[in-house]
Amino acid sequence: MADLVPRAIRATLAPLGLYFRAGRHDRQALLQIISEGKTSLNGIVFDACSDGLHGEVIQELNSRRLETVFDSRAMELATLGGFAGPTGRLPWASDGPHAVSDLVGQAGVDFVGEIVNHVISKGYSSVLSPSHFVQSADDPWLHIDALLTEQLRLQLDRANARSVPISYVLALPRHVFCDDEQLSSILASIEHFPINALWLRVHPFGSDCSPNFLKAYIQACRRLHSLQIPIVAERTNIAGLALIAFGAAGGIEAGITTFGEKFDASRLSRAPKSNSGFQQPPRVYVRDLALSLARDEAESLLSLRQVRPFGCRDTRCCRMGIDDTISDPRRHFLLSRMDEVAALSRIPESVRASEYMERMLRPTTARLARVLSLDLPEKLASRLGTIQKRLTGWRYTLGAMLEQDAHPTFSPAPELRVSRPSQVARA
Repeated sequence: MADLVPRAIRATLAPLGLYFRAGRHDRQALLQIISEGKTSLNGIVFDACSDGLHGEVIQELNSRRLETVFDSRAMELATLGGFAGPTGRLPWASDGPHAVSDLVGQAGVDFVGEIVNHVISKGYSSVLSPSHFVQSADDPWLHIDALLTEQLRLQLDRANARSVPISYVLALPRHVFCDDEQLSSILASIEHFPINALWLRVHPFGSDCSPNFLKAYIQACRRLHSLQIPIVAERTNIAGLALIAFGAAGGIEAGITTFGEKFDASRLSRAPKSNSGFQQPPRVYVRDLALSLARDEAESLLSLRQVRPFGCRDTRCCRMGIDDTISDPRRHFLLSRMDEVAALSRIPESVRASEYMERMLRPTTARLARVLSLDLPEKLASRLGTIQKRLTGWRYTLGAMLEQDAHPTFSPAPELRVSRPSQVARA
């Protein structure tokens, strides 16, 4: 018998995390990609106000051992704008927006109990902490959130749902997040929480962030790496790709075309305008240009002969090219973002940032410059010019940061559900 010679096997890179947040009208798009087996993602986040619409999606994800993440909307319940509408009618809501005093003692225990009952009855595999927007390091909500998170872990364990992880949602203003002293104080509190991951909502942050703030966000995240748990950046849109490329976050969360491009806490602080019931139509994602456009804008831009090559060329996504992109923008966005994150996941950490710069950011700014040389409508040209200028600024700032980073740190990627015990919470 011939001697067996051991052969070196390339180590498998841990995939970067990707979560989508399901909107009220995203059910069919999600079921479609799941049925096709296109599921290179960690899971889906479901809103307490619309999860009744997604029972089949939750069931399908659970059967495939993908994460089903529950958001109780506790943060919104403590704000004037967030409380309005269906949120205020949730079983764990009060007669008005929550104040700190409303969730102290037994009231907090009962509040968490209602959330746990919902998690168990719906079969969720993961849950976001019922935390709140903190205005400073000494905000009393931070102490309440610690108690609520501890109570959440306790009640889940008692309900035989020990395998259900808790992700703590840290929501705070930009100036607090970028303040070393305040962030260190918050970090000292969080490190004692019984949590498996940290999800970030920074106000205001999104795809329109300045180069300086993108750099500051990355640096602040690196201070949080001492927690040694995965960091997931919420509502960051294309800025999220830079965050995971530079190791600031181990995963990102994204809305599906119509929302999720930015976290703006100011909307929660004011009473909403009367709701006409009109649903904003899905936007069209033009991946090669890092653009999300209204349908008419996308049709106008992609109809230009010089721009058509920048439309989707992946026949597994859009078999009919641009026509499919525009007719089914939700599916196109889901598959595009999964492919973008998967591409970054295949690159070793040591060169991921530089490869992101060369493969994604630099080509995008070059394409935008070419499009801007065309005869475009004034409004669209102005918008594209602003985006091209901002992304060029990202490129210069991140390029300088890359040269100066001698020993960058990296957030762990979120754990995949398939790597945990198979126990799922049930009533």
